[in-house]
Amino acid sequence: MDEVVLRRRGFGFSPDRPLQLAGYTLGFAGVIGLAVIINGPDALKIVPVWIVMISAFVLYPQKVLTAGRDGVSILSRGGRSGLSWDRITGFVVFGGTGGKVTVGIRTEPDDVPPRRPWIWPAELMRRIAPVPRLRVPDRNRPFAFAYETVCGGTQADGLADRLRNLTSAPVVEVRNADAEPYAVRAPFRSVVPIAAFLVAWNGVIGTVWAVVALEQDSRALIPLGVMLIGACLILAEQLIPRAALLADGAGLRFGEEFLAWDEIQAIGLGAAAGGTELTIRTTAAAALVEPEVRRRLTGTHVDPARLAAAVPPGITVDHATVT
Repeated sequence: MDEVVLRRRGFGFSPDRPLQLAGYTLGFAGVIGLAVIINGPDALKIVPVWIVMISAFVLYPQKVLTAGRDGVSILSRGGRSGLSWDRITGFVVFGGTGGKVTVGIRTEPDDVPPRRPWIWPAELMRRIAPVPRLRVPDRNRPFAFAYETVCGGTQADGLADRLRNLTSAPVVEVRNADAEPYAVRAPFRSVVPIAAFLVAWNGVIGTVWAVVALEQDSRALIPLGVMLIGACLILAEQLIPRAALLADGAGLRFGEEFLAWDEIQAIGLGAAAGGTELTIRTTAAAALVEPEVRRRLTGTHVDPARLAAAVPPGITVDHATVT
């Protein structure tokens, strides 16, 4: 049995988030400038070491997924984790630009939903540090990806064929001849309170640090300003609305959940208070897990005509008013 190995560059910094990358770059430049002003030219001696370490960490292609005889091994926050083949119910391969593909793994959901008392910090940390991790889909979100990562250096169709030769689990892929994708973005409201807290907390610490630095040398104002701009760019990247609903050649994605088109029988849309009510009637194996999926997409408006244009023939899209 041949192994399927996927590698990814930029494991710590997501290359598809330009504002985040620019923010970290400005922050690093500000730290160097501040060190030079306070400690003199001798501070530049360690800069090449920092550059080599960061470049190696960001550019070195790390092995993030290995599919073999016993299952799938993934690299995530906290080390390596594994999934046995009997837990995996399917793969989804999304094609991207520049030879990048996104791979999602679906697993059987746990019967007991996990306790999530600190959901806001967890969601914000997923945006600040987008490190792939192994999740546990529960009965409230049974169609969520247990694992998802972006890889480079491979094509979606070739990767899907290699996975099909390796496992009997369904492998869904996006094809270039499919209909134009339809995406609906929604405000990321759940992280606003914790983001405001972090701004206030770091603002106090940052102000104290800036005052101390300016007392030593007034020229520190310039690198401190560069660091502040970088921090604002990082925060702005986290608050950019993400796609709450995406219909493409592979299927329908809503939040962290995904259903392939051959798992969907019909889609219902309703106008609900503050957003859209989404009702999906499932078929095949998905119907055994949850025959009808009802989700409220807060802060969104879905165009039924555009969604219907992205849906394959045989799947109906109904629009009604939900009271």
